[in-house]
Amino acid sequence: MGSLCVSVFVEERRMSDGMVSTLAEQMLAAKARALEARASGKDARLIEAIDRSIRRTLGCIVQIRDPRIVAAVGFSLVVNHAGEILVRHRERGLPISSSYLKSLLAEAGVEPRPGQVILLDDVLVSALVEEALGTVSREQAEIQGVKSRLIQASLEVDPPGKNGAPPTEGRSREAA
Repeated sequence: MGSLCVSVFVEERRMSDGMVSTLAEQMLAAKARALEARASGKDARLIEAIDRSIRRTLGCIVQIRDPRIVAAVGFSLVVNHAGEILVRHRERGLPISSSYLKSLLAEAGVEPRPGQVILLDDVLVSALVEEALGTVSREQAEIQGVKSRLIQASLEVDPPGKNGAPPTEGRSREAA
């Protein structure tokens, strides 16, 4: 039984070491991209937020804490085994545009790996949520426009008062 515990600990330690080197590479890439962006006069806040997210995750691992457990009470980026990037708040997925998130990560020079969990910085979360709310608002406006056209078409086909009843009631009588 004791050798099993040692074996699990050694395996987790190897996995942790691999993740530490991955995070260190990602952190260096993001830091370099942030410096480049600042030097060329570009806004580097989101790149810096990605860098802070990676640093936060790295700090968690160095403290021998599992980022997946820490992520259960906050915001995290999770890369599933198929490479799909998800953003989670506690245990729930958020409808964040994966293409937007991928473009931010690419701008920061960060390539997330399958199985990776990154604890997200508040500035990055705010930007992701703001973009998602804008998308939802546009989709909602499109749905409202479609709904209005359908109601207009319904009124033209079956005007109110034609049979003395609203369109839905008139049709149900005709069917009977």
